[in-house]
Amino acid sequence: MDTFKLVVGAMPYSDASRKRDRANIRSTNYFYGPFAFYMTISPADTYGWLSFAFAGGEFDLNYDDLPPGFDDRTFRNKLAAASNSVGLAQFFHAIMTIVLDALDPTRLPGESDMDGILGKINAYYGAVEGQNRGTLHCHLVVWLDQCPSPGELHAKLRENKELRRRLKDYLDEVIKRDLSQFPDDGIPPNVDTSQKASNSPPLDPFVEDNCVLQCACRYRIRKGIKQYQYHCCTATCQKGNFVGCRLRMPKSTRDKSVYDFKSGLLLLKQVDGYVNNFNL
Repeated sequence: MDTFKLVVGAMPYSDASRKRDRANIRSTNYFYGPFAFYMTISPADTYGWLSFAFAGGEFDLNYDDLPPGFDDRTFRNKLAAASNSVGLAQFFHAIMTIVLDALDPTRLPGESDMDGILGKINAYYGAVEGQNRGTLHCHLVVWLDQCPSPGELHAKLRENKELRRRLKDYLDEVIKRDLSQFPDDGIPPNVDTSQKASNSPPLDPFVEDNCVLQCACRYRIRKGIKQYQYHCCTATCQKGNFVGCRLRMPKSTRDKSVYDFKSGLLLLKQVDGYVNNFNL
């Protein structure tokens, strides 16, 4: 049986290969310590022009016949993805190659001493999965060189007030949990309100006034957050006879970020308990 597992372990997506992958991740954790980043890379395969080009790009659709509410670009790209899965896989491979080269330039010839966009990387491990529409995405864990362990970081945060302040300022800058920084200025001119926030074409900066551009930016951010980052309880929240919201909404609110010495946690500002974390 051990010999059989050894042979099947080289077969992608088998149970033995998944067991081998988990063992590799655990052993890397033991050697380098806990990984520093967990990220999901999901290229915009149904919205971008590049994916359409990889998939062939020769469709001649009569957009007048599309059902109401369909965005012609999205519909066209989804049709391309359904008809040319190999082209979409090549598109995914091209995007992942660019991302990994940026994370780890040592992959490139002649760049053995160059650091990546996150610094020097000791190791990374990724798993590729398919989505319902047949396109691909990747879950990636990254181990950074000289990255402090969680225990070392907790000890430094307890002892160093300046480090706590700098870390809070940094996290407050990149992680948002409310809409207070994006006031509601109403609907700006020349903005198509019928499209989803992710599908809305940008305004021309050479034509529009700067105030209009800023107003349109705030409008799209608010609309996008309400569409994708604002939690509304559904039947999924009570799955498995769960009492209350299974996703623990609403979250505890606080008007500023604080460091909890008792738990060792940095509790970020949370004005609205139903808003998920988002980055800008």
